[in-house]
Amino acid sequence: MTAALIVARNATKVLPGIAPVTLVRDLNLSIGARELIAITGPSGSGKSSLLYMLGLLDLPSSGDILVNNRSTTAMSAEERAHMRLTQFGFVFQFHFLLPEFSITENVALPMRALGKLSQAAISARAMELLNSLDLGARPDMFS
Repeated sequence: MTAALIVARNATKVLPGIAPVTLVRDLNLSIGARELIAITGPSGSGKSSLLYMLGLLDLPSSGDILVNNRSTTAMSAEERAHMRLTQFGFVFQFHFLLPEFSITENVALPMRALGKLSQAAISARAMELLNSLDLGARPDMFS
């Protein structure tokens, strides 16, 4: 068994208000390197809220999300943004893609923002990622 890369410890997400709504309750989850998981459930069951917490796009109301044994709730917003930029990859549903860019350009955006690779290396890596998802045959989709 590999060491856990992402761990949720009693992670709970509650939308505050007059009638608070619990989106995710006391979740305990461990995801290892190269482990493939599926999050399933009916509409409104908290799948997106869970993914937002695991992807550091949102913080749990209580509990914690650890990445490489590091508490993300103790991080500043800037630290979480840097971790997303350098250690995470997101493939959003269609409405999160920027329509003025091709699918390849959408995939390349975080690498360009990081500024550590040449344009040629960014393009090659973007195609490698698209090919790994069987999307490489349509690199100019959306443009």
